[in-house]
Amino acid sequence: MCEMEIAGINTFLNTMLEITMELIWIEQDSNKIDEIEIIQLKILKLNKKMKKLQTLRQQRNELEASSKELEGELQTLRQAQAHTQQERNELEASSKELEEELQTLRQSSTHAAGAQRAGSKL
Repeated sequence: MCEMEIAGINTFLNTMLEITMELIWIEQDSNKIDEIEIIQLKILKLNKKMKKLQTLRQQRNELEASSKELEGELQTLRQAQAHTQQERNELEASSKELEEELQTLRQSSTHAAGAQRAGSKL
């Protein structure tokens, strides 16, 4: 083989090597693009999860605020119930006093009527 043929084959082989190297780089770039797309999908999924988490946190905060309101209302109702119970106790005590006075009046009335009957018989 002559030098020209060898030089031509050498040039051809170098060109083929360069093309092969570019194909490898393209394949690596393609793999990187695939990796980037996978990472972007993971980021999208994480963003969805973050939005859901944010929504859940907001709901939790709203529930806590509502719970505090309900606790306040419950406390008010308990105070009202205690006040009502106190009034009931006072009314029952007054009722007992009135019943005792009524009983005393009945007894006095019975004694007076009996004395009046006894006085009219004399």
